[in-house]
Amino acid sequence: MKLPIAGIIAFSLCSVTSIYYLLAGHARHPSPVLWLPAVLVELVTAWAVWQIVEQARLVSRSKRNQDRRFHSGILAAFVVVALPLLTLSVWANTTEFQNLLLGFMFPVASIGCAIGAALPETVETYAKRNQALAQTQANERKRKQKEKECKSEESARRARERQAQLEESKGQAERQLVASLGKAGETLQEYLANPTQSQASVAQALGITRQAVGQHLSKLEKAGVIKRNGQGIEAVIK
Repeated sequence: MKLPIAGIIAFSLCSVTSIYYLLAGHARHPSPVLWLPAVLVELVTAWAVWQIVEQARLVSRSKRNQDRRFHSGILAAFVVVALPLLTLSVWANTTEFQNLLLGFMFPVASIGCAIGAALPETVETYAKRNQALAQTQANERKRKQKEKECKSEESARRARERQAQLEESKGQAERQLVASLGKAGETLQEYLANPTQSQASVAQALGITRQAVGQHLSKLEKAGVIKRNGQGIEAVIK
């Protein structure tokens, strides 16, 4: 920040001298007072350029069309103020040094330093805005991700509840069927626990004869709740 301001002062002093000699050469009564307008021309020019950069920054930051129009109008006003002052400075330097390139060099260098002095705040503001925008976008992505996870958890919870309801309904149906079949229901219950076990194992577990198990199986088969396969008895709850 110190270097651009030093540049404004250094290059402006060159133009101030040129403007003073230009004014003194065209004045009817040359006076040291002419240093005052020469200094004011350079100060106002640097200030106007600084404000042009500031208003351009405000235009870029404005979110409403009304605000953009307002700051654009102020920017245009400062441009109107700066142009004749800059023209005078270029003319004075060209007259003083008898060289058009030198005439542009000092005013343009001074303006460049004025822009350099105004830019750091502009760049910092722009970086903060981008950082805030990136943070907002990141928060929005997190929110959507959280909503998606919540929906997934809710879907999984509902699926578990439906599965539990189905298992409860199936268990209730099995209990009702076993109760309605009496002694044969106990045999059915054993096959529900282990569909491939033998009749002897079921008879031993229930404390009945193998013939009784066979009679129960015949009853269950007629009722359509079991079927025989090549490996034993398979219980089927319809």
